[in-house]
Amino acid sequence: FVSRVVGTISRKCAMTEAMDTLATRTAAGEPFALVAAGALVAVCFVVFNAARVLLYVPQIATCWSDTHGCTTINLATWCSWLIANASTGLYMWMFQADVLGLCLNLGNAVMCAITVGITLVKRRRYRLGCLALG
Repeated sequence: FVSRVVGTISRKCAMTEAMDTLATRTAAGEPFALVAAGALVAVCFVVFNAARVLLYVPQIATCWSDTHGCTTINLATWCSWLIANASTGLYMWMFQADVLGLCLNLGNAVMCAITVGITLVKRRRYRLGCLALG
């Protein structure tokens, strides 16, 4: 396992490997449309997974400012996203030696965990406030 980790760190990033694969396919005579579609998928994966980390910020800000216990946040959904992102990142690292995929997915998992954590705190505070008034 340790040798795999060391090998992972020294390998090329996923985007470089994807571009190398596309160059090989082009040289092998694969149709341009198929090669272009592959390039588009590779770019979309990196760009949108990186942007997705930032897209959690408005949700986190909304949770942070909520005064009614974050009732619109479905914790089951957010916890499933947290687990799905973390496990996808770990899978990409352990079985595909993809450090970029690991980082992107763990970044998304961290943002989900922040949302879940804020929601739990806000719900507890809201419940305790209601009990104090009741």
